[in-house]
Amino acid sequence: MKSSRGFTQAELMLVILVVAILAALLFPVFVRAHQATGKATCLSNVKLICQATLMYAADYNQTLPWASMDSDDSGFEHALPGEDRWDFDHPGRVWLLPDVISKYVADTSIWDCPTLSALDAAYKFERNAFAADSRHPALAGTAKVGVMADGRDQAGGGGSYGYFCMHHANMSKNGQPLYLLFGLAQSLGLVPQDADYQQYHCCGTKLAAYGRPEQHIMVFCDSWGVHEGYGKDYVNEHFPPPQLGGKEPTITGGTTLGYVDGHGSYERFDWRGLVTIFIKHNGE
Repeated sequence: MKSSRGFTQAELMLVILVVAILAALLFPVFVRAHQATGKATCLSNVKLICQATLMYAADYNQTLPWASMDSDDSGFEHALPGEDRWDFDHPGRVWLLPDVISKYVADTSIWDCPTLSALDAAYKFERNAFAADSRHPALAGTAKVGVMADGRDQAGGGGSYGYFCMHHANMSKNGQPLYLLFGLAQSLGLVPQDADYQQYHCCGTKLAAYGRPEQHIMVFCDSWGVHEGYGKDYVNEHFPPPQLGGKEPTITGGTTLGYVDGHGSYERFDWRGLVTIFIKHNGE
């Protein structure tokens, strides 16, 4: 009768070493696969948001929505169509793109980038409960629910995606991030000092105003480098220049972009590339 023997300590150590080496080799592969899946879902979301936005434009005189850049709870209302003013004395509501185009979106999960919302719950979409607003053509029939104690609408999470609006609904004109980007383009000599910023973004813009709509941004993911494997806090410090709130712009970031013609793509760029990609005259 043969006796069985166990592994020696040396053999066990060898097995552990082999497993550790395999794990070290395979972990980056799994990480890259996970990142690729997140990018693919994010890109699909952006394309669907663009399609819904263009469906809105088809129903509203070939004009892109009037909607704020991002989620906000300040209560400052977006400018009324045709105006460029902000009524800080009479707080209203912020018109968010998910609300404005809601009837064209069947699945609200498209507002969540799986990579970004997993890192920060602030970028996860929550159903907003906003009041009816007869001044906005798409919101005239919205039911009034979930109102704050001071009469303002209860703001939920606006999701992971921004709309290329340089109007300054959520802060002063000199503090709106995309307007600051416009100012940065002016300081770099990319835009004339007397240029009208309203000819450089898509909010409330007629589709006929675009010379080459396939080159103009409409929707973007707020990741700015998260898909490249960086943490959100690290991106906030090391991607944008100080003029945009960063500390030391040392990394090449990237994000998913949706264009006025409806196509989407993932693009890598540093902060200078960000300026040139976004800030283009609509007629170009």
